[in-house]
Amino acid sequence: MRQLQGAGASGAPGVVAVSMATVRLISGLLRDLPPSGATALEQADWYERKADIFARISTEDASLAEEAAHLADGARAAADRLRREAGA
Repeated sequence: MRQLQGAGASGAPGVVAVSMATVRLISGLLRDLPPSGATALEQADWYERKADIFARISTEDASLAEEAAHLADGARAAADRLRREAGA
């Protein structure tokens, strides 16, 4: 686990502990941000990856669990919406 200085659930400064594997997943997600011309399905796949990463974070740090789960739900909803728009 790696401890990162960040904001705690209450908004006060705190320490967040996430695994290095999760840090790598977040870095990869940001590196693979779909370009402006990406199709709806490509964007949906990216949002699904984002949802998986935030779901993982929600299990790694209790202080981030609620917010990370909420962000995972939002990313999954975005992926579902994009797939519907693409007719998939």
